[in-house]
Amino acid sequence: MTYGYLRVSTVEQDNNKFQGEILLYSNKNHLGHVSFVEEKVTGVKDWKQRELGTLINTRCKSGDNIIVSELSRISRSIIQIYEIITVCQEKEITLHFIKQNLVIRKDNDMTTKVMLSTFSLISEMDTRFSQAVSY
Repeated sequence: MTYGYLRVSTVEQDNNKFQGEILLYSNKNHLGHVSFVEEKVTGVKDWKQRELGTLINTRCKSGDNIIVSELSRISRSIIQIYEIITVCQEKEITLHFIKQNLVIRKDNDMTTKVMLSTFSLISEMDTRFSQAVSY
């Protein structure tokens, strides 16, 4: 099964752009029909308390795919990003991050691990900078 995970932070934001990107990616990579999981919630909220947690912990099975438009959509916290990835790897769920051109499987090479660390750090720094500017 292939799932598309869509998250925006506010009700004013729209997931249509991300949905189109996910459908194009799925078609290009022959991942089949996409079932979408959509939510409007901050990316700093604990992932287990969001629809993402239900998707990963309840709906997904070994061999399933989750496609996300970009890494920051699953979380804005490095710790949570790594936790999500670890759980998915343990359950043999493949994560696809379109913007970063990353596919995270059960076992990844060192280059993928370095790229993931870099992108996770940038995502968290972006959140912290945005919070500092808004005060």
